[in-house]
Amino acid sequence: MCFQMLRTWPSADYFFTDVCEPIAHSSICVKFDAFGQGMAKPTYLNPYSRWEWPGFIQNGLSMHRRNLLKASMALAAYTGLSGTGLFAAQAFAATADGDVEPFSFDMLKAQAKTLAGQAYVSNKQTLPPTLATMTPQQFNAIQYDANHSLWNDLKGQLDVQFFHVGMGFRTPVRMYSVDAAKSQAREVHFHPPLFDYKNTTVDKSQLKGDLGFAGFKLFKAPEIDRHDIVSFLGASYFRAVDGTGQYGLSARGLAIDTYAHQQEEFPDFTKFWFETPSKDSTRFVVYALLDSPSATGAYRFDIDCQAERVVMDIDAHVNARKDIEQLGISPMTSMFSCGNTNAACATPFIRRFTIPIAWPCGAAMASGSAAP
Repeated sequence: MCFQMLRTWPSADYFFTDVCEPIAHSSICVKFDAFGQGMAKPTYLNPYSRWEWPGFIQNGLSMHRRNLLKASMALAAYTGLSGTGLFAAQAFAATADGDVEPFSFDMLKAQAKTLAGQAYVSNKQTLPPTLATMTPQQFNAIQYDANHSLWNDLKGQLDVQFFHVGMGFRTPVRMYSVDAAKSQAREVHFHPPLFDYKNTTVDKSQLKGDLGFAGFKLFKAPEIDRHDIVSFLGASYFRAVDGTGQYGLSARGLAIDTYAHQQEEFPDFTKFWFETPSKDSTRFVVYALLDSPSATGAYRFDIDCQAERVVMDIDAHVNARKDIEQLGISPMTSMFSCGNTNAACATPFIRRFTIPIAWPCGAAMASGSAAP
């Protein structure tokens, strides 16, 4: 099967293109570009995806590194190595505390393909009561300590912080810092000291072990720790802002059987790998592993944080675990403004209103099957 589709959304100032190459050996290779310019409201609830909310909050990571910084500068003076290179190496070493392991996009693609040949195993965890019973307001009160952001020591143009698990966000997402020059990665582990629970109801004594993270968000100078410009949170949701700081539509990594005669399926991004950018860069690369009962995927996001918009070049390699009737390649979300459960809308004139801004099934849809 081979198809190519182009959709534009001029009313929302949103643009998506996607290309799907022939399905072969249960694999679909997809490459598409996405960029957003100003779009609708900053907060969304997608009725099709239950508790997978696009995002709210402030979160990140690092440790005490002053001594390492001094040592790095001394090493630069002694060896003549570039300060940028040393800063990148420092961020890789100081922020992530996991063991060094090899990493490349080719390895990730191979991992996703191998995973597709195995039975699906959900990694959704049972959260401690203090997190599982949170309201959105309580969840939003958990703040990430900006001093522990991923690239804090770079003092550069970009930085990453992480979202706490809790409420409906029960799937632990694993984060890794990547040294692209060495093709190595280290995991960034969850630790309660990374977060500020001061104004929350969280009982920290219940936070045992490595709970993982729920997602991440990106910041750009000069508002490096105040206003995020990219957010990945919940299933495979992601979105970005325009020049006014306004978030737009939420996109997904993949959508499966959203209007078929069976349960719809929205895969999860379960792991992210971040290439450390240079100090002055406003562009960086993040990789993601996607997993679900029906499919797996290896994704590469080349994220260009321009002055007036965020542009993403996305390379996706999707593998089918089983036959898929309907496949959303670059899905975007829709939502109800008024519904039957909203008393304010329950009038003879207003029964239900759906904002006509995106197809819940995706910007591109494929129907067919792939033999395992």
